[in-house]
Amino acid sequence: MNLGFILFLIGIYGFILNRKNYLLTLIALEIILLGITLLIAIFSINLDDILGQIFGLYIIAIAACEAAIALSILVSFYKLRGTINIDSINNTKLISIKTHY
Repeated sequence: MNLGFILFLIGIYGFILNRKNYLLTLIALEIILLGITLLIAIFSINLDDILGQIFGLYIIAIAACEAAIALSILVSFYKLRGTINIDSINNTKLISIKTHY
């Protein structure tokens, strides 16, 4: 159980401290999900309930899909801008449609 808590705290610590790089933020988020999944699996084994382990498998599958989508967005953004810094993401201008009333 301590390993799950340590992974969760490392992920939170990495997510809070990292404000410059999108990739490290994504890795910290995955570590948070891994810690939570490990804790759910441990509690499921202790309570002798299979539903927690099934729920853990769903979390892992959704985290993998989320990581794949985020990395594809990251690759596309890098091709457009040439950097993956969060500062450059925040400074991008979205196309606004002007409406005339």
